[in-house]
Amino acid sequence: MIELLDEDAPEPIRNFVRNNHDVEFTQYHRRGQMGEVYFGRRLKLNDDVAYKFYWAKPDYDSSEEAVILRHISHKNILRLYELKFLPPSFAYFVTPKLSCDLQQQIEVGRLSSRRALEITADILLGVTELHSKHQLVHRDLKPPNVLLDVKLSVIADLGAVKKISEEKDFVNASKATCFYLPPESIEENKYYFQSDLYQVGLILFQSLGGFFPINTPYDWLTSKQRRELSLVRDGTQQQQEFDRMIGKQILKGTLADLHTLPQYLDGGFKRVLAKALQIDHSRRFKNSSEFLQAVHGLIRTYPDYSQQGDTLLIIHGTHSEYRANKDAQGRWSVEKRIDGKQWRRNNNHDGRLTSILRICKNK
Repeated sequence: MIELLDEDAPEPIRNFVRNNHDVEFTQYHRRGQMGEVYFGRRLKLNDDVAYKFYWAKPDYDSSEEAVILRHISHKNILRLYELKFLPPSFAYFVTPKLSCDLQQQIEVGRLSSRRALEITADILLGVTELHSKHQLVHRDLKPPNVLLDVKLSVIADLGAVKKISEEKDFVNASKATCFYLPPESIEENKYYFQSDLYQVGLILFQSLGGFFPINTPYDWLTSKQRRELSLVRDGTQQQQEFDRMIGKQILKGTLADLHTLPQYLDGGFKRVLAKALQIDHSRRFKNSSEFLQAVHGLIRTYPDYSQQGDTLLIIHGTHSEYRANKDAQGRWSVEKRIDGKQWRRNNNHDGRLTSILRICKNK
């Protein structure tokens, strides 16, 4: 058996993995409070799978949510091969293994605006299936839980789903990563259908290049806050104080600051995000279909923006495209080509990006 380096995993899970003779496990990924993940290959079926383990009550695999999840079949929701309880206090589900997740893609390089919108549209199609057909909320939508395969985007990690009953329009909040908690979850421990839409809004914000330093979260804090935090010696208390600081920003609506979006994005992007990220859940999009319609509107209305380093590419459908470059002195130049022909320089600008963008709005 391949050395998995999973000494930190709970013993019941490690024993299960080592005594499972139907799967050759090849990799272990620890996700802290979000569970333990193993990747492997099913020997008889010869396909790659992921096993996700997490804390659960003994009746979880027979709960209403688990039964529903077994029967969901939608191209934008990760298919469940198996969902079972593992004594004494774990559950696990088995899914296909896809090529990468959205967080990995974001870290490799900024997505084009069109790709970000297409991924968001796929997510919203999956959310619509959960909400409208099954009355389920995901409660943990974030880039690591969106898997990408070729041009398909799939919602994964369904361990936190809850069914919203007809008697009330919310469930309790999950213990998800604090950065993605909507304001109502922090203030009232409530989670609505619109809370999922808030999390989708954060995913779109990140995908478009907004400031969201998930790997260096202290960057969200001011120098004064970092100094205050450094004076707290107890690790648990320090984490609690950090979570409180982040929660305060979420409640003020400043954690995802729309002013940090790339300068080239049109105002329509900010308007859609502002609606999705409203502090008051009742002022967000009414449902995922309304949000999806707004996303499709952005796709139809605006060109595709793609920036790598000091080069910005702006594509209008299949007909015309602009290529803007920034030199060492910070001045911009721009070229245009039509139908894939030769690039031609345009000098009708003052060297600033705002001036360049006015030219590039024209098809």
